[in-house]
Amino acid sequence: MQAPDLLNGYLVNTLESFNRFQTDIECALLTTEADGRERFAYLSSFCRPESISPTGIFNEMIYNFAVAATEMGVFAIRSGSSLISRNPFRPQRPDSFFQSTNLRTHIACPHIDIHEYTFDELLAQLQGEAPGKNNHIYMRIEWQEGSRRRRLFTRCRYTNFPNPDLDHAQMWVEKPSYPKHEHRYIQPISGIVLYEEGNVFVPAFVAAHVTAKGTARVEFCLRDSLSFFDLQRHERGSKRKIEQFLSRTVFGRYFSVDDYHRRISVPATCTFYRYS
Repeated sequence: MQAPDLLNGYLVNTLESFNRFQTDIECALLTTEADGRERFAYLSSFCRPESISPTGIFNEMIYNFAVAATEMGVFAIRSGSSLISRNPFRPQRPDSFFQSTNLRTHIACPHIDIHEYTFDELLAQLQGEAPGKNNHIYMRIEWQEGSRRRRLFTRCRYTNFPNPDLDHAQMWVEKPSYPKHEHRYIQPISGIVLYEEGNVFVPAFVAAHVTAKGTARVEFCLRDSLSFFDLQRHERGSKRKIEQFLSRTVFGRYFSVDDYHRRISVPATCTFYRYS
């Protein structure tokens, strides 16, 4: 099995400007069209606006950005307070933060051989503290979207697994309302990754729940605009009628934030691997 070399790969951005900058590759999204044509998209690390200066580096712009180097060109993906529209009648859309550029990016990310984990092998590694243990665990999320085949490669930024020193049958005694699940599981989460939606690349978090039987669930949590009054509902778990009303008014559109909250489940498989 092979995968894009996210461990040693990198992007060199703004090749034709006076200043270039180099980043890690956070994820690779590979799409196979119905006719067999392959498309790629690589996401850089997120960066903060800055000045190349010996006297002051960070400036007053309050946002962050990443570069998406794709088959269709190079795009800037931006998010932050300085970018929020001040016009309440023109609420932000995901594509308003996804902008085409005329810049060029050099992609250094060859496909190389990898070691694919079995479920038992990785769970044993996670539950032990053997010499040489590290967090260089990666996942491949694969799913079919109509006639398109998607493959997302990214690092497992943090991974949930059962504590081997506790009896997990007692979990629901202490937490009777907690969702029921198998006692042996691996649940990785990563972000930020790319999710393509309507020819627009939206930044997202991705999570998978995997057991010895296979992948039980894969979810993306996409960045999108959210009314301040809807945010109150997320905090308390319920929303009063007055908040429901205000979120639909001009006030709800004006007092808004841009955050990761829109959830999408895909019928995907999750495979774990490491670089040899």
